[in-house]
Amino acid sequence: MISLEEKFSPKPGPRDKFRDYFNAGLLAVLSVLLLPAWLSWGGEFQLDIAGQMASGMLPAAMGFMLALRCGAIDLSIWMVMSETGVLAAVLINAGLDPSVAFLISGLLGLSIGFCNAILVALLKIPSILATPVVALAGMGIMRLLYDRPAIIVADHAFDGWVLGISNILALPEEAKADLLGPLLTVRMLLVAAGWTAVLVVLMLADSYSRSRPDRPISHRKSLFFSLCASGGLAGVSGMCWLLDLGQVSIATRLVDSLAIPTAVIMAGGILLAGKGGRTMLVGILMPLALLLTNAWSQTIWPLQIAGHYAQMPALLVLTCGVDLTFLWTLNHASRARWLAWIATGLTVAGLLIIPFSCLAVRSLHPRIYFIGLTLWACGLAILPVSIFLSRCGKRIEKTI
Repeated sequence: MISLEEKFSPKPGPRDKFRDYFNAGLLAVLSVLLLPAWLSWGGEFQLDIAGQMASGMLPAAMGFMLALRCGAIDLSIWMVMSETGVLAAVLINAGLDPSVAFLISGLLGLSIGFCNAILVALLKIPSILATPVVALAGMGIMRLLYDRPAIIVADHAFDGWVLGISNILALPEEAKADLLGPLLTVRMLLVAAGWTAVLVVLMLADSYSRSRPDRPISHRKSLFFSLCASGGLAGVSGMCWLLDLGQVSIATRLVDSLAIPTAVIMAGGILLAGKGGRTMLVGILMPLALLLTNAWSQTIWPLQIAGHYAQMPALLVLTCGVDLTFLWTLNHASRARWLAWIATGLTVAGLLIIPFSCLAVRSLHPRIYFIGLTLWACGLAILPVSIFLSRCGKRIEKTI
């Protein structure tokens, strides 16, 4: 029996290269529109492009991407980030060396990913059901163990790392007292190591598939190891969270920052498919996608829904609509394809018009935003019409 994940994993099509060109072009245009306006704001955090691209969310995004490429949606990553960070903070406060505490926390993340893998890959429980159950169980355990909203580590917890990095970088004595620079370097090295490790594994897997076409890696194995890796990589993000803030909050929500799934979709998580290391390509584009999601959230007019800022949910929905419309148009040849291309063009135009608000007068931002939303919605509304006409045409051809 085919699992739900196998059914929804990205499938290669007749025009896979067009997907590559489309995704690369979309990222390039968004970069041209968003980054200049974002950088013009100034400030050390905006100008620290490398730090933003190697943010603590990158490992969790890579794990989410691995699971999504196998058709699974891992909704436990936010809980894993919190639980591993909390465990590391507790162990460090108990006097354990940070390196050992991080190693133990990483094993915890792998263990949670292993539980998800057993439920989804072996027992074939849909990931959309299994991973939330695991996450809610973890959140319940944390609430029983800790009655505080966050676990804070002592200021001197990472003094050994700070001094070591400062000596390696040959920082002056006055700079050694500042924790931000050395700890930021540690975090970036940790993120870069996780990102590189994933890309190397993907490259080796692709090389194996090319050399042994008669013995391909089964979807079940890929799904199992991807979910295990997702838990471990989310654990790395939890450690980065601790390094950045010096504290980790106890998880209170099943889903937290939508920047992670948004960046995965923008990098081509559901769009790219086919042979030739497409998953590795998505991973390579992930840092840029994270940078763009951050730029979008900081520069685009702050749309509010029920009193909450909705820039990130809006970007996630807009990007998913564009990708799915383009995929249907590309893979379904019919007499109504011209209408599907109009739908794709409208959704793309709607997504790309919104960043133009960065270049306009502040008072025009809401109008430009809603013009973009209207175009995107019109494109999405036209797509079902195209699908209906396509199916009617096929039925007529069969009748004739």
